[in-house]
Amino acid sequence: MKRERGARAWFVAGVAGAVVGAPASAWACGCFAPPNPATPVVQAGEQVVFAMDGGQVTMHVRVQYSGPAEEFGWLLPLPSVPDLEVGTEELFYALEQSTRPTFFTNYLIGDACNYVNAGDAGAGFDSSVGAPNEGGTPPNVLVRREAVGPYDTAVLRADDRAAMLAWLEENRFYVPGPLADAVGPYIRPGSYFLALKLLSDRDAGDLAPLVLRYDAELPMIPMTLTQVGAEPDMPVTVYVLGEHRAIPRNYRHVILNEEHIDWFGGGYNYPEVVTRAVDEADGHHAFVTEFAGATDRMRGQLAGPSRFGDRSELEATTEAGAYVTALRNRGFLWTSTLVGILAETFAMPQAVRDAGFADDIYYANLDWFLTTYRERNPEQFEGEAFEFDPAAITARLWTVVVEPAQGAEQLFTDHVKLTRLFTTLSPEEMIKDPVFSFNPSLADVSNVHQATFTVPCEGDQRAAHGELALPDGRLYTTNAVEWSNRTANTPYTQRIEVLREEGMPEVEVDNTAVINAGAKTGNGGAVIIDGRGSGCACATPSDAAPWGLAAGLLLLPLALRRRSRVTTAE
Repeated sequence: MKRERGARAWFVAGVAGAVVGAPASAWACGCFAPPNPATPVVQAGEQVVFAMDGGQVTMHVRVQYSGPAEEFGWLLPLPSVPDLEVGTEELFYALEQSTRPTFFTNYLIGDACNYVNAGDAGAGFDSSVGAPNEGGTPPNVLVRREAVGPYDTAVLRADDRAAMLAWLEENRFYVPGPLADAVGPYIRPGSYFLALKLLSDRDAGDLAPLVLRYDAELPMIPMTLTQVGAEPDMPVTVYVLGEHRAIPRNYRHVILNEEHIDWFGGGYNYPEVVTRAVDEADGHHAFVTEFAGATDRMRGQLAGPSRFGDRSELEATTEAGAYVTALRNRGFLWTSTLVGILAETFAMPQAVRDAGFADDIYYANLDWFLTTYRERNPEQFEGEAFEFDPAAITARLWTVVVEPAQGAEQLFTDHVKLTRLFTTLSPEEMIKDPVFSFNPSLADVSNVHQATFTVPCEGDQRAAHGELALPDGRLYTTNAVEWSNRTANTPYTQRIEVLREEGMPEVEVDNTAVINAGAKTGNGGAVIIDGRGSGCACATPSDAAPWGLAAGLLLLPLALRRRSRVTTAE
């Protein structure tokens, strides 16, 4: 009987996403602004979720930063005055897990050969915010100022650059020189800027995603502003929800030549392949569609009917260990937001710290420490009653964890189609703000890419070379070492297209004939192997370790400062 051996690896394509700026369109993304112009923040990636509903855009955007709280600043151009609320990191985790590009290589190895492991085969206004219009700034600059979660937010009119920058300076929303120059293209009557800084009693660990709702025709990314402090080949990932598949309206669209993917390495070189592919497009302005399909796969992931449970039962749980255990059992994720709230109430006893435990270990396993470990080591908890108000802490969790998750979950009920787009851009290429629209004629796009490597037997030994079949049916005689070290002289794009808001893609460049010249043609992507004639069947199934699963939780958008490398700890 034929059996299939699958060596499987996951790859995180990008940790980016953004927003844009142009008349009558929606903007998102933004730029970090430290107070010292000599130390600009470098953005290593952006990630944003757009949802279109008629003439309104809902944007969920991650705000990532590491450094002194008083040096945090963020600016975002907008076409209209937004409504603001705090979002949830879980939305980005769930989207990444469900839509990231995955590269599989199925190994078909004759079982007459000596077995070789496939891996070897190759809310209200806070008094700390300060009063608006301080210092005599013209009164028409400020539209609204309020505290939203950990942020002091200000919405400013963007029709007078000097007046807007003066207000930001006088109210300690820092804007370095390069960024002050970069806002120029977004200064126009009827436009706005959202400025953020942390409230005086908050630190960088309190940063949370932000949700904005504002009127606009289409979502956009303000790349001209983003170029300040951006790093070379910065990854940009955009999720767009709507009635149809989303398209980059004013950027090219590329189909990758998957000959350049390292299929034996789980596609680890995918970002480099995308970078080289988009560089073949006009102006290096192009996106890859990594996924397009129904939102069904996302429903229930953030706030399903069984998650979080009955609020009143939590409010009635007065014992510390039982309360924290109940949170774990109800599906609360141990994010930095949750840990921060729990740490305020259930601080690590000094005796536990003296026993050699670090804070991250203690809080990551808080339910175990407050139950099993406490029972075994009661002397380390002497004097620790852990008195708390379960109603108060539950109310806070509902505000900052449950309700944002429920709001994000609603996105996948209100919209039927989800599209994930990815590109990389260097600062000198950030001269054109990408706009996103929709096309009802375009087909769905799978995020799963599968190749097949067939190794025949030579006597009782496995042959030195096998046949690699790519998803599109091209066949190559190779092995893991040769494929990973090879230099292919073919283009990185199979096609470069222009996508319109209706109809099929307009092919601008078609490299199919060129890239097919160096390969045998297969069976339309389906390699049929039944073992007849060779006496070989397939080796026993065994999957490689899913290293990308951990990477998907760790590779977050980063902001890098010259004097301190940014890290994230979700």
